[in-house]
Amino acid sequence: MKHMLLIAALLLPLPASAAVDDFARTKAAEQLVDLMNQLEPFDASIQASADAIVAPLISTMPCPATALPDVTKSLLGIVSYQNMRPYLVKTYAATFDFNELAVIRAFYQTSAGARLLKLSPQLKISMQEEAANMIGEKVPELQKTLAAHSKDAACPATEKQPAAEKTQ
Repeated sequence: MKHMLLIAALLLPLPASAAVDDFARTKAAEQLVDLMNQLEPFDASIQASADAIVAPLISTMPCPATALPDVTKSLLGIVSYQNMRPYLVKTYAATFDFNELAVIRAFYQTSAGARLLKLSPQLKISMQEEAANMIGEKVPELQKTLAAHSKDAACPATEKQPAAEKTQ
């Protein structure tokens, strides 16, 4: 029995090695995030799509064109690289293991990887614009679906209750 416990104890991973693995993974994630920001500055990529993000938010304001620069500036202050870096590092470290982070970093150091990273904001904007166009073409269908659901009285009672009433 003692031998079985000893063997089981030897087979269990040591907490210290897990801590070292987590530290190494976090450091690898930091290096990747910093490289990505160096090749395609995060703030510039956010700036590229900020107007597209902000425009719908301010479209109902009296002077949206006047508000756009100030609101965009505020948005950029919130989601700056400095503010987002800890989240990016944590997310990459939680998503990829050490070896994957190293492979991704090595890829971004190639000319194709650097080009992909540089073009990513433009590609995202292009995809968002195409998605908006596709949705725009289907607005009549979406309106019919919304209208059908707005007349639907068969939804569960819990859906109709305000959040404060649900908790009581």
